[in-house]
Amino acid sequence: MNLLEEIINKKHYNFIEKEVTSWEEAIRLSCDPLLSDKTIEESYVNLLIESVKKYGPYIVLLPNMAMPHSTENAVGVNETAICFTRFSKPVSFDLSDPSKDAQYFFTLAASNHDAHLKNMEQLFTLFTDEEIFNEVMQIKDLSDLGKIAKKINS
Repeated sequence: MNLLEEIINKKHYNFIEKEVTSWEEAIRLSCDPLLSDKTIEESYVNLLIESVKKYGPYIVLLPNMAMPHSTENAVGVNETAICFTRFSKPVSFDLSDPSKDAQYFFTLAASNHDAHLKNMEQLFTLFTDEEIFNEVMQIKDLSDLGKIAKKINS
């Protein structure tokens, strides 16, 4: 099973159509599926927000793509997982720098080193395959996510 199939099977996805007014709200929303099945606890959400406040928008790794994460075995992480969230409009992490806007989030939670490395390896593959990456950056709904997951396996 590839990473996107796992995200779909575990219901670790979110498609946010409402306007999001802050990056803090965006991080909270990107964590909702992980909170709902107890993969993480509220303390981890707060840690993610505090980390961005302290270190800046380090989670915006590529234009229009953010990866909220903290250290392995962070407080409030019960399982290793990745959640995909798509916002209807990009969220600004730095009003003076549009390159720090993100519409697509891959929120990470890590409690198991080997499983986390496997997830990171699959994410790296997604991001380095230009065709797949461009398709990921066009996802609008669960159907689109499912089509890409099937394509990866073919």
